[in-house]
Amino acid sequence: MFDMRTIGHGSVDMSTYVFRPNAMWDGGVFRNKRYARIWPSIGQFMLAHSLIPASCVECMFVEFGTRDFAPVPTILKSEKWLPRFIEASADFAEQVMKRRELEHERWRSAAILARRSYGAEMRQASLLSAMDHSCQLSPLFRYCILQSINEPSMAAKFEEGALRQYASAKSIYDEKWQDFIPASLSLRAKESR
Repeated sequence: MFDMRTIGHGSVDMSTYVFRPNAMWDGGVFRNKRYARIWPSIGQFMLAHSLIPASCVECMFVEFGTRDFAPVPTILKSEKWLPRFIEASADFAEQVMKRRELEHERWRSAAILARRSYGAEMRQASLLSAMDHSCQLSPLFRYCILQSINEPSMAAKFEEGALRQYASAKSIYDEKWQDFIPASLSLRAKESR
């Protein structure tokens, strides 16, 4: 059992704490005295309203940023917060396209620099710029570029990160990035669900 008195480097004076019920992050007991897990119902709520979970969590923490306590997960299925979550999800969709354009410009600039600096062929310059960590490219963008220049062994280094990023908002990436997403990644995301 977790003992609050031995947190950190020594004992803690428990008289300074306000005693509140412990947060039940995986669920809780409801009015009918039945225990229910919270996360499946949050997932159902997100799917029912076509929300992007990551943007909703970020929205929730931004709102609670100046308060003295952390938000509870049940907010993620709150009808009261739904308009904010819809707006946050819509903002995320717009940002996906802007990020792709920004990343493409970073990659293109790095490829041009590699061509001029090293006299590299375009394919080699593309590879160098995609692998250059100073370019600040997402794993998904790197993976897509490396697949497009037929470098599957190099793309494999970014596959897990790309899959996580893509799966987090598959429908938005499909809509905004369209043919830039390799079919193999789309298929793998479907299989992992």
